[in-house]
Amino acid sequence: MTILNRISQLFTSKSPLVLTPTLRSSIAAGTDYYSLEDPEFYEIFLDWRTGVSVNDEKISSLSVLTAEHHLRHRNGFVREFCLRVLIVHERLSAFRIIIARLNDYATAVRELAESTVRDWIHILPAEDIIAALPDIYALQKQSRSNAQQVMGQVLVRLAAPQCHAVILEGISSRDHKIRALCWQLALNVFQWNPMEKIIRAIDSMDTLLGQFVSADVINLTDSEVLELYARWPKIKVMQLRRAILLALKQRQLRPADELFFLALWDNSYTIRNLAREWAGAQTKKLTAEYQHMLANTRSIRKKLFAIEGIRLQKSSEMLDVCLGLLRDEHAGIRKSALLTLCKIDPEKLPEYVHDCIYDPSIIVVKQCMKICITTGDLLQFSALEQVAKNRKTELDFFRQIIEYATHTTPWHGLHIVSLSELADQEVRSAIQQSLRSFLAHWSRRVIYGNPTSLQFDAISSWLSKEKLDAMGHSGKELRFIFDVEASKQAKLAKDI
Repeated sequence: MTILNRISQLFTSKSPLVLTPTLRSSIAAGTDYYSLEDPEFYEIFLDWRTGVSVNDEKISSLSVLTAEHHLRHRNGFVREFCLRVLIVHERLSAFRIIIARLNDYATAVRELAESTVRDWIHILPAEDIIAALPDIYALQKQSRSNAQQVMGQVLVRLAAPQCHAVILEGISSRDHKIRALCWQLALNVFQWNPMEKIIRAIDSMDTLLGQFVSADVINLTDSEVLELYARWPKIKVMQLRRAILLALKQRQLRPADELFFLALWDNSYTIRNLAREWAGAQTKKLTAEYQHMLANTRSIRKKLFAIEGIRLQKSSEMLDVCLGLLRDEHAGIRKSALLTLCKIDPEKLPEYVHDCIYDPSIIVVKQCMKICITTGDLLQFSALEQVAKNRKTELDFFRQIIEYATHTTPWHGLHIVSLSELADQEVRSAIQQSLRSFLAHWSRRVIYGNPTSLQFDAISSWLSKEKLDAMGHSGKELRFIFDVEASKQAKLAKDI
């Protein structure tokens, strides 16, 4: 069959409709509901739909962009017509959107799309097939498509020697799905030994591939393990680095101290913890190394790792070192030192927290509040009041105040949130919704405990009658609670 005959058949209805004005207008009305904006495309579609023969000249004049756009049309006849237009134009760039039609609920569209995909697989550039792999594999989860047959053809096409280079390029694609699928293809196409697989995974920079090949390290020769050790800076996957370190140590291919120091300052917590396990009972060795690093490096990262190690050791010998770090110029170091002090010396936790609440960095101030949320300790109102006066233009601080107050006792929390009045107008406007949510939170719950007169006076002054009335239902609930508490306070004052 010639191409011309095939195209002719594409636009000749197998069961021509008897064309009448009524029939055409009814089809047009139905199509109008789904909208076809291109008038010429619309008219030729109606001709085809009503059984009129459509010649090649008309088809060649139709816009392929319109056909692509409406290939996902709600009307099955429109989708079928658009697909036929793309076939006639041999619009190979539409391959990926045609793949989606392999699961079309309209049988005619589905069958036409499948025959088209099968034909085009043999003429498409391999790069285009690789780019479409995620869509092709996704068909396996779709009930109407013949995914296995299509996938079989794809595998046969890509297994050809001229496509091997494209598969290897796909392993380094920016799309993680393409990397994973090309890796599966490569394992079927190439007979890689363990070392070749690991090298390919390292070059791909893909985390999942690195995890996948880490089990192959055990099958490497000593010289291959040492070769990977030489590539250490390029190995970004923790599981692979750990497997190489363990192989080096078990086979004694490098000095034990060299591997210990390499693991101790690795970016991965898991590998740093491995070094601590290797040290075992030699805590003094670890302590000395941490002290040396803190005193001699300018690397913030390594200083943070050293403080982390001190925190895990819980060594009281390092208290003075950590106290000194609270004055470090880097906020991250001060924050980590605070956490470590609270871990080593929990009895003085309130003291450490209240000292750090005045820190110039909001990072450290937030950490103080988070520690108190975790431990249940109460921050002193006077301290927070002073900080609020100094940070009245900082939105993050007042948001954190509200967050902390949500996790503390009711009257203490309400007292603390009253500090929002110290914020400037712009900040108060920004936290308005958070304040409403906070107050609604307590209006729906029993506010237990008894406030001090200082707390109650501050809260009542902040939440005036007018403010509570403006809050609607939650305001009425709070007003009832406050009225009850006011009666209690008045009775208490009278008794005194």
